[in-house]
Amino acid sequence: MKRKGEAVGSSAGVIGGAILGAKIGGGVGLVAGPLGGIAGTIPGAIIGGVVFGLLGNKAGSEIDRHYENRNKKGKNSMSREELQSQIDELMRQYKDEEIDGATYSQKMMELTTSYQEENQAED
Repeated sequence: MKRKGEAVGSSAGVIGGAILGAKIGGGVGLVAGPLGGIAGTIPGAIIGGVVFGLLGNKAGSEIDRHYENRNKKGKNSMSREELQSQIDELMRQYKDEEIDGATYSQKMMELTTSYQEENQAED
């Protein structure tokens, strides 16, 4: 299941909300007598289940979104070894005069800046 947090949050919210709503609704209904207690329990359980189910769904969705974004960053970010190999290749190209000094400087700045931005975004 791809959206596990959403399913768990919704289920827990509905169950917990129904229990809490039934308890509160039953207490409020008892003011009208024993039948009022029964009559208050059912709507309280329904309202509690719906409200807390929606809240649990929202919380679970946010948890899923957080984990998805974290996993995407992990797959797309450059490791130190990859950065070092790209720098080595850039230095080799400059040494072998495949690129000039201005191009070397520009590419080096782009490479190091992108690496720093990726690492700051993960924190």
